[in-house]
Amino acid sequence: MYYNECPYCGAHLDPGEPCDCRDEKELRLKKRQAAEIRITEMLEEDERWSQEKLRICC
Repeated sequence: MYYNECPYCGAHLDPGEPCDCRDEKELRLKKRQAAEIRITEMLEEDERWSQEKLRICC
């Protein structure tokens, strides 16, 4: 049986078949970045949320 192996994930591919492992990784990364942007925008718009430094006492 003849097949090609993806150099990134090791999947066995038919001759000429492209692997979509890198596409899925890029899609997950783009979704994560979009979510982080939305969260940051929501926190900036809502004045009730703020980041405070915590003091450690001991």
